[in-house]
Amino acid sequence: MANTELERLVAVETKMDTVIEGVKDLQKKLDQVLPTVVNHTQFAEFKEANALEIAELKKEMEKTRLKNTITVWITGTLSVIFGVVMTILVQSYLSK
Repeated sequence: MANTELERLVAVETKMDTVIEGVKDLQKKLDQVLPTVVNHTQFAEFKEANALEIAELKKEMEKTRLKNTITVWITGTLSVIFGVVMTILVQSYLSK
Protein backbone atom coordinates (compact mmCIF):
# COMPACT_ATOMS: atom_id res chain seq x y z
CA MET A 1 0.00 0.00 0.00
CA ALA A 2 1.55 3.25 -1.08
CA ASN A 3 1.34 6.18 1.25
CA THR A 4 0.68 9.57 -0.13
CA GLU A 5 3.27 12.27 0.27
CA LEU A 6 1.16 13.95 2.93
CA GLU A 7 0.94 10.74 4.99
CA ARG A 8 4.72 10.27 4.73
CA LEU A 9 5.27 13.85 5.83
CA VAL A 10 3.01 13.35 8.87
CA ALA A 11 4.90 10.16 9.79
CA VAL A 12 8.26 11.94 9.53
CA GLU A 13 6.96 14.85 11.59
CA THR A 14 5.74 12.47 14.31
CA LYS A 15 9.08 10.70 14.43
CA MET A 16 10.94 14.02 14.56
CA ASP A 17 8.77 15.12 17.52
CA THR A 18 9.75 11.91 19.31
CA VAL A 19 13.44 12.52 18.57
CA ILE A 20 13.23 16.14 19.75
CA GLU A 21 11.64 15.05 23.05
CA GLY A 22 14.37 12.44 23.50
CA VAL A 23 17.07 15.03 22.89
CA LYS A 24 15.47 17.39 25.42
CA ASP A 25 15.40 14.63 28.05
CA LEU A 26 19.01 13.76 27.30
CA GLN A 27 20.02 17.42 27.59
CA LYS A 28 18.34 17.69 31.00
CA LYS A 29 20.19 14.61 32.22
CA LEU A 30 23.50 15.92 30.92
CA ASP A 31 22.91 19.25 32.62
CA GLN A 32 22.41 17.40 35.91
CA VAL A 33 25.51 15.21 35.51
CA LEU A 34 27.91 17.78 34.07
CA PRO A 35 28.65 19.65 37.34
CA THR A 36 29.81 16.40 38.98
CA VAL A 37 32.27 15.43 36.23
CA VAL A 38 35.95 16.19 36.85
CA ASN A 39 38.08 16.98 33.84
CA HIS A 40 41.81 16.33 33.43
CA THR A 41 42.82 19.89 34.33
CA GLN A 42 40.84 19.85 37.57
CA PHE A 43 42.32 16.47 38.50
CA ALA A 44 45.87 17.72 37.82
CA GLU A 45 45.25 20.78 40.01
CA PHE A 46 43.89 18.58 42.81
CA LYS A 47 46.86 16.26 42.53
CA GLU A 48 49.34 19.12 42.72
CA ALA A 49 47.54 20.69 45.67
CA ASN A 50 47.59 17.42 47.61
CA ALA A 51 51.01 16.11 46.55
CA LEU A 52 52.59 16.86 49.94
CA GLU A 53 49.81 15.15 51.83
CA ILE A 54 50.06 12.11 49.57
CA ALA A 55 53.81 11.89 50.17
CA GLU A 56 53.28 12.06 53.94
CA LEU A 57 50.67 9.30 53.75
CA LYS A 58 53.09 7.11 51.81
CA LYS A 59 55.74 7.61 54.52
CA GLU A 60 53.22 6.71 57.23
CA MET A 61 52.21 3.58 55.33
CA GLU A 62 55.85 2.50 55.07
CA LYS A 63 56.36 3.02 58.83
CA THR A 64 53.23 1.01 59.59
CA ARG A 65 54.36 -1.78 57.28
CA LEU A 66 57.75 -1.89 59.02
CA LYS A 67 56.12 -2.01 62.48
CA ASN A 68 53.85 -4.83 61.33
CA THR A 69 56.81 -6.83 60.00
CA ILE A 70 58.72 -6.41 63.26
CA THR A 71 55.67 -7.42 65.29
CA VAL A 72 55.20 -10.58 63.21
CA TRP A 73 58.86 -11.57 63.66
CA ILE A 74 58.80 -10.96 67.42
CA THR A 75 55.55 -12.87 67.87
CA GLY A 76 56.81 -15.80 65.83
CA THR A 77 60.13 -15.94 67.68
CA LEU A 78 58.48 -15.80 71.10
CA SER A 79 56.05 -18.53 70.10
CA VAL A 80 58.89 -20.81 69.04
CA ILE A 81 60.79 -20.16 72.25
CA PHE A 82 57.68 -20.84 74.35
CA GLY A 83 57.02 -24.05 72.43
CA VAL A 84 60.59 -25.28 72.95
CA VAL A 85 60.51 -24.49 76.69
CA MET A 86 57.15 -26.22 77.14
CA THR A 87 58.38 -29.27 75.20
CA ILE A 88 61.49 -29.54 77.37
CA LEU A 89 59.46 -29.15 80.57
CA VAL A 90 56.87 -31.74 79.55
CA GLN A 91 59.57 -34.17 78.40
CA SER A 92 61.49 -33.80 81.66
CA TYR A 93 58.29 -34.29 83.67
CA LEU A 94 57.32 -37.41 81.78
CA SER A 95 60.82 -38.95 81.94
CA LYS A 96 60.87 -38.88 85.80
